[in-house]
Amino acid sequence: MNNDNIDDRYHTTSWDGRQVQRAAGHSAGQSRKKKKKRRTNPLLAIVLWLAIVAAELLALVVTVGFLSREKELVALMRKSALS
Repeated sequence: MNNDNIDDRYHTTSWDGRQVQRAAGHSAGQSRKKKKKRRTNPLLAIVLWLAIVAAELLALVVTVGFLSREKELVALMRKSALS
């Protein structure tokens, strides 16, 4: 008698679970939703690429300007040291 009671609980529990799934509109295979991969906006990608290229060019120009200015300063220091 005790075993019958345990079996009845199991069947009732599984039946309740199936009822809940049906009520929610999900089948057994659709319980997990796939994440949709967001597509990158092409205009945003181009603008970001242009910003990175502009920053790299600016860094290059600043470096070249600093180096040429440093050469001038070194030349002036040598000139003043010789005087």
